[in-house]
Amino acid sequence: MTYTDHIEPDRGPLNKKILVAGLLSLLGMVIHAVVGGDEVRIPLDQSDLSVLIRSVSNVVWFFTTGILTINGIALIIAAFHMKYRIPLILMVCSQYLVLSVLFIGYGMFQMDNPADLPQWVLFVVIMILALLGLRDKPRKM
Repeated sequence: MTYTDHIEPDRGPLNKKILVAGLLSLLGMVIHAVVGGDEVRIPLDQSDLSVLIRSVSNVVWFFTTGILTINGIALIIAAFHMKYRIPLILMVCSQYLVLSVLFIGYGMFQMDNPADLPQWVLFVVIMILALLGLRDKPRKM
């Protein structure tokens, strides 16, 4: 028995919806790091806010970058491995549900328009694709 013989039973057919969800999560990380960095992180870092607030903001910023990356990788793993599919998708979707509610809530109640914080749209699309991917029946190869 080889190493791949041991792994292959856990590996199912590729789930394209879940794969796209994972790639979208990684795209969200790139948008967050590049566009969001210019619009949010750098101005915060250069502001007159206290060092404590700027430091905590940076920690939260880079933590979010890491989570978006980890979630993208988790969804890509879930797209290829049926054994891990349900727990990984539920973990990622629970995090993206919380983020979506926060972005919609702050958009509505602090900015009077959820479209002013549109990040939730990407998270909702990722959740829908991932959850729809769970409904797909594996095809025989």
